[in-house]
Amino acid sequence: MLGKRHRVELDLGGNLTIAPTLDYKHLNGVLTGAFHWRYNIVENFGWYLGPALGVGFWAQRYNNDPQSNQSGFCLNIGTQAGVEYYFNDIPLMVSLDSRPVFDVLGLGRGINLYDPFSWGVCASVRYTF
Repeated sequence: MLGKRHRVELDLGGNLTIAPTLDYKHLNGVLTGAFHWRYNIVENFGWYLGPALGVGFWAQRYNNDPQSNQSGFCLNIGTQAGVEYYFNDIPLMVSLDSRPVFDVLGLGRGINLYDPFSWGVCASVRYTF
């Protein structure tokens, strides 16, 4: 936290997609940093919004064919918005957020193979100090 209304977040996420009917595999991982502006709705419950920047990798393969292997790096920019609840008695917070991103390099393979946009939704439990 950077005061009561600002926060910096750093997280590591990934995705493994296996489609047996298409004999397709896709793996990616992204390290993301986000800056949040926090606003209270009621006591212990609030929402946040802010920009995000991520760097990561992706790899995919079709039909177990080594010739179809592709991989690369991605650089994502986007935003993150969510709601969160702080517990009074224990140092935990639960949140639900969404992060739409655009792959600046165009190589991260978003929702489909040629789409640089992707969208993620996350539920989390965080230790607060």
